[in-house]
Amino acid sequence: MRETIRNLVNWWRPQDGEKITVVAIAPDGRDKQALSSFSVHGQWDLALAGSCEEALELLKNTRAAVILCDRDLPGIDWRDALQLLAASRPDCSIILASSVNDEYLWDEVIHKGGYDVLAKPLQEEQTVRAVNLAWSYSKERTRD
Repeated sequence: MRETIRNLVNWWRPQDGEKITVVAIAPDGRDKQALSSFSVHGQWDLALAGSCEEALELLKNTRAAVILCDRDLPGIDWRDALQLLAASRPDCSIILASSVNDEYLWDEVIHKGGYDVLAKPLQEEQTVRAVNLAWSYSKERTRD
């Protein structure tokens, strides 16, 4: 099973030195540390933000393809954050990281402009796979 997942992750992995630019809104220090570690294996250029406001500033100067947003953000409800992020960068795929994970949440994320929901605590294989798939989706969307 582990090898099958790894092969799937490699299928959508950037090739020839290409990197995925990811902006991650992670107020939790453990998540920041994990994402920094994952970024090496996922071939990402990672920009970390501690709040939605900080991420919006980063996005003004960053050609991010993927935004990874924690559900528990300081000062703003995740629904409002997703709408702001989606409006500011409609070309990005937004993934919500949440310890609550069900079909209702996934449906709500999609309706607010998001791409997917990622279960917390963050696991390397699932996180790299989700970001790579979101990047692939963003790349195809901008090609059309």
